[in-house]
Amino acid sequence: MKPPKTISMDALIEQLDTLDPNLEWETDRHWIWVTTNLAPIHAGKCACQDCTAQAEKRKALLGLGFIYARKGHTCPSGAVAYWGNHCERPTKFRRRSGEKKEQPAPEQAIDVNSLSDQELLAMLG
Repeated sequence: MKPPKTISMDALIEQLDTLDPNLEWETDRHWIWVTTNLAPIHAGKCACQDCTAQAEKRKALLGLGFIYARKGHTCPSGAVAYWGNHCERPTKFRRRSGEKKEQPAPEQAIDVNSLSDQELLAMLG
């Protein structure tokens, strides 16, 4: 498995300005948080031009290594941001609840009907 790419904060800021010059962002310690509202404009699966443009911006942020914070992050200015990137150090892998862990092979079941009474008493201790 290849290690995730890290990017300097200055290079990421340049890429954000290239992506959309109107995109507002703030720095908070080692993080860059996008404070521009990138949520869909209309409810449901809208295919209008504005909603499609917002979706393209969100996909571009994912491509730059940004993560979505469901609860939001309150920046020092008081603005709430939902997209953040820790430039110098990638975030740790977190297993999502929908993914299943690899299950160990189940132990072979003992058929108690085939055991004698003495063997059953020995198992019970």
